[in-house]
Amino acid sequence: MKLILSSCDFRNDNAKKTIIDNLSKPIDQCKLLFIPNEKATYEAIHSEKYFLRMQEFGFTRDNITVFDYYDAQQFINLDLDIIYISGGNTFATLKRIKDCGFDKEIIRYVKSGVLYIGGSAGAHIATQSIEHIAAFDSIPDGMNEFKGLGLFDGILICHYTAERKRLLDDLISNSKYKVYALSDDDSLVVNSITDDVIQHYDLLVKENNDPVHDPKPLRDYMDKWDGQVFIDKMKLDKDKSVLEIGVGTGRLAVRVAPLCGQFYGIDISTKTIDRAKENLSEQTNVKLLCGDFQTLDISQSFDVIYSSLTFMHIEEKQTAINKVAALLKDNGKFVLSIDKNRDGFIDTGTRKITVFPDTPAEIKSYISNSGLLLIEHYETEFAHIFVAKKECKCYCGHDCSRCVTYIATQTDDDSLREQSQSFYKEQFRIDIPLEKFNCCGGRTDNVFELCQDCPFRKCCIERNISSCNLCPEYPCAMLKDYQIKYVNKCNQIQEG
Repeated sequence: MKLILSSCDFRNDNAKKTIIDNLSKPIDQCKLLFIPNEKATYEAIHSEKYFLRMQEFGFTRDNITVFDYYDAQQFINLDLDIIYISGGNTFATLKRIKDCGFDKEIIRYVKSGVLYIGGSAGAHIATQSIEHIAAFDSIPDGMNEFKGLGLFDGILICHYTAERKRLLDDLISNSKYKVYALSDDDSLVVNSITDDVIQHYDLLVKENNDPVHDPKPLRDYMDKWDGQVFIDKMKLDKDKSVLEIGVGTGRLAVRVAPLCGQFYGIDISTKTIDRAKENLSEQTNVKLLCGDFQTLDISQSFDVIYSSLTFMHIEEKQTAINKVAALLKDNGKFVLSIDKNRDGFIDTGTRKITVFPDTPAEIKSYISNSGLLLIEHYETEFAHIFVAKKECKCYCGHDCSRCVTYIATQTDDDSLREQSQSFYKEQFRIDIPLEKFNCCGGRTDNVFELCQDCPFRKCCIERNISSCNLCPEYPCAMLKDYQIKYVNKCNQIQEG
């Protein structure tokens, strides 16, 4: 996540240079979504006005999209490099964005890697709060909530001059946020923690720190976080496809890739990936991808996904493990190693990197909530190891992997939700709102509402067993009748 915040954006030479210097590609190759301010009329949005202005800044006509407040839905899931919001009335512009519901989409875009450029009002909007902007911008009638997009951990005063010093001093004394003042020549480039991590691993490679070529004593030391036992838990063979999250320079991959049919590795550092390609050059079954696992579009599914010493860099671990579950094939396996160290940073002596440690109990909860079944948890000297399986069976024996509601949730497919909704309406005369058709599997905490009071679910939880077939009374009369009538017979995607 990256933001460039300034008072005057492209309208100031210094600010424009900062923007150009921080683009990932030449400006004429960048795909832009420009969001005009509160004054933009329908006619202006659909004229050439904003296209011509963006072309003056260096963008190419075919790469420019102008946001239409009157039809916000068409701007979801675009292929973008930049979102740009310029000046205007901060309150009115933010209100207009929120009124059409696009504030959440901006946040999603930026967190997925789209660069945010904000000038004046656009810069204020990106922060935690705009309440203090009332000192120089008017508040529209009916607006009483002043929370910004929260993309930046602080608040700003743009167009700062000596006349605004009293406001700055008051905010520094009384605000719960960090306060930054930007003159018309100033810009603030905000890199996320992810960017710091990328820089850290880029520097490790530059410093020739490559664990693949460590002497044996160092390799043995690193095995205290994973090692051969960790690899054995994957139960690999030549028919299996494998994904490593955080492949690094290939410390584990050089041992795993020869054991499987297809090996995929992901890492956020380009320099690390380049070194891994060198270290794995003799393996013909390897494909390496550079990007953030949480935002990278991965169409492949896998028999095994594993990760060691990487999840400490992931803040939204539930989201990451949910994605692991979605990428695993049925009966696929997830093997995870987390550091026992609970420090909130890595200190290399020359730099500190923020990390997000978790307890074993939290990881177990994330795994359960994702729909995966935890089958083993063990410890090494320095790590906790978790082995989980994608076993899509409900307590009663129902195959969740073929359930329309479950598949609709995993793929976020409203057409399947509508299919499931029609089933319950036609078969049981139950009219359930579409938004309630969500289920991560019968043995998770996020189950379809009709299953929340399932007697078999409640019974298994009370007896602390993962399936009815583990009960000494299996099959009880009620379950036997239910299985005959319903289990794997209703509301399913048919095989073949």
